[in-house]
This record gives sequence, structure tokens and C-alpha cells, in this order.
Amino acid sequence: MTNNADNPAGQNGWGRLLAALNRAISALERGLISVSAIAVLAMMVILVFDVAGRYMFSRPLPWSYDFIRLYLMPMVILLALADTFRRDGHIAVDLFYLQFGVVARRLVRLLASIMIASSLAPIAWLAYFQAVRRFTNNTVISGSILWPTWIPYALLVMGTALLILRALQDAVSLASALALRSETVSGESDGRTENPDEVEGHAI
Repeated sequence: MTNNADNPAGQNGWGRLLAALNRAISALERGLISVSAIAVLAMMVILVFDVAGRYMFSRPLPWSYDFIRLYLMPMVILLALADTFRRDGHIAVDLFYLQFGVVARRLVRLLASIMIASSLAPIAWLAYFQAVRRFTNNTVISGSILWPTWIPYALLVMGTALLILRALQDAVSLASALALRSETVSGESDGRTENPDEVEGHAI
């Protein structure tokens, strides 16, 4: 019988497939997190010009509030969801989790990944139909500028869909590691640790 510890997941066909999937999803996450970072910078610049124009020249930017509220803020939050999950950046209560062993931790994370994917799937599905309907009907918010309302829903679809992909990849990798009794999990983030003694800065 082959010892799984001597044959880590990254050195067999299935492991290479999971590793390739992880790299593809990570590339998408890096792309969206870059857009999110640009949106943060754009918000700062727009706010500076808006405040300066308002109090120094009595000429504020009338479109700044709607633009930030409808487009930039959703970009900042939604497009960073998957990358934050990969890096274990979401707030988590891990009081009991930190007392578990390796197998129990993987089971908890497997359950969490399944719950995330299953709960977000209806949200992404409904947001997709809303985006299509609003785009088809050319639904806008009235004002000095007619802002299309399908874009925030499209951002919601992108953010949640990528998080679903990341959660599913995480679930498959964890299930594979449990089944094969592998020492490593494909796509394991640097922030995760399965050693019960290494608890500093850990979140799930």
C-alpha cells in the first residue's frame, strides 16, 4: 500500500489538477482584488476633490455620492470577498476550533466551505437575473446623471461567484486530503495552520 505521507497531493495527477485549479482561481482573485484596490484609490481621490471643491471653491462634485455608493463601494467590498477568504481575513470565532486536531479542523473547514457555497449560490443566481433584467430594461437612477443599476448586481455576481468557486475548491481539496490522509491541502493559505500549538493570528 502506498503511504500518502510519502506521496503528497501535489505529486499525483489529482493533486496536480487541484493545484492547477487553485492557481486559476488565485489568478482571478488577484485580478479582482486589484480592481478593488483601484476602487479604494478612486474613492480617496474623488472624496478629496469633492471636499476641496465644496469648501474652497463652492463647487462640489454632484455625481460623487452616487458614483461611490453605486459602483466604487460594491467594488471594494464584493470583489475582495474571495481573496479575503483565501487569506483567512474574515472575522471568525475560533475558540473551540483551535483546540481541535488536524482531522477535526479539516472537517470543520470542509463543512464551512460547503455552507458558504450553498448559501451564496441562490444570491448569485438571483443577482444574475436582476442584472440581466435591469440591463435589458435599461433601468437607471434618475438625477443629473442617469446611473445604470445593473452594474452593482453584476459586481455582486462576480464577487459571490468567485467566492463560491474558492469555497468549492477548498471543500474538494479538504475532502481529498481527508480521504487520502495527506499532510497537505491544495490551496492552503499561509494564514491557516493545522498544528494545534500554532494558534497565534489564526482565523478560519
